[in-house]
Amino acid sequence: MRRWGTERIVGLHDPRVNEHHLESTGLPVDSRLRLLSFNIQVGISTE
Repeated sequence: MRRWGTERIVGLHDPRVNEHHLESTGLPVDSRLRLLSFNIQVGISTE
C-alpha cells in the first residue's frame, strides 16, 4: 500500500546554502557532503 495517493515531487525550489554555517563547521567539503548524504538517507528511511 502506498503511503501517498500521488507522486511526490521534491526539489522544485533552488537550494539555499548558509555560508556562515558551512564555514563555522570547520569540516572539509567532502565531509559535509557525506554528512548531508547520510542525513538524506536517514530522513527517507524514517518516513
